[in-house]
Amino acid sequence: MDIRSIDDKYFKEAIENPELAASLMKIILPKEIKEIIDLENLKLEKDSFISGELKEAYSDLLFRAELRGGEEVYIYLLIEHKSYPDRYTILQLLKYMVNIWERELNKENKKELTPIIPVIFYHGEKRWETVKSLADITRGIKEYPELKEYLPLFRHIFYELGEIEEIEEVENLGLKVFLLSLLLARGFKNPELLLKMLFRYLDNIPGDYEYLFIATTIYVFNKIDIDLEELMEYARELRLERREDIMTLAERLRREGMEKGIEKGIEKGIEKGIEKAALNALQKGLDIQIIAEITGLSVERIEELKKKLN
Repeated sequence: MDIRSIDDKYFKEAIENPELAASLMKIILPKEIKEIIDLENLKLEKDSFISGELKEAYSDLLFRAELRGGEEVYIYLLIEHKSYPDRYTILQLLKYMVNIWERELNKENKKELTPIIPVIFYHGEKRWETVKSLADITRGIKEYPELKEYLPLFRHIFYELGEIEEIEEVENLGLKVFLLSLLLARGFKNPELLLKMLFRYLDNIPGDYEYLFIATTIYVFNKIDIDLEELMEYARELRLERREDIMTLAERLRREGMEKGIEKGIEKGIEKGIEKAALNALQKGLDIQIIAEITGLSVERIEELKKKLN
């Protein structure tokens, strides 16, 4: 599975839990917003507004909530998966907000737009460069500030994954496990310490977050440099029931790894066979363009193979 697909899957598995989502919003949203919104009844919308190649860099989650007076509001969470900051993420955010409003007008036949609270969630390695508005990425605004009022103007909330001390203060155990996993995947300086801490919390995870045990173990295994034997070593300190869960999961991961290895081997064998056929065709003097059409190899690759014959 592609590494960004792993991020996307883990985020959605974790935050689809309403209680965990509410706990996350409580640490992300400013005080004045928390005072007017009912976070205990968040409803996750199934739609994603990210298209095409951008799915490799972003995930998104749209929640519907109620204000204290009964009116609806959206909380749109845009998750940045790249390991480095992208100063143009704010532009993507605006695009997705417009897509949400267009969906309302076109599919739900609403006459007025629902307010959206936009949030950027970043868990990359490098510190984020603060871009507060579109004016920060638009040329000429400093020299001609009069132009600023003609740009789309909106505020967004930015959340950057904190350090271990901050995460330790999080009360919700499921959210704590989720954030510690992201910190571990980001490249924590002492992964052994963090892994022990993570498994200790997982060992005591309440029933509502049982799904996080498997989801987090798979996520950690795929994101950091650890083999199954090491994973089992960390599991030795867990309760018997948890150790058995880990052993079952380890066997599943091992089997999936073997299957992937076989698939890669077959693909490699087919590729070598095609290249051998291309070499034979070159030796017989066949035109490179014709060989490319027959084999599906690129002209550049065939030219590289031709150099081997000389």
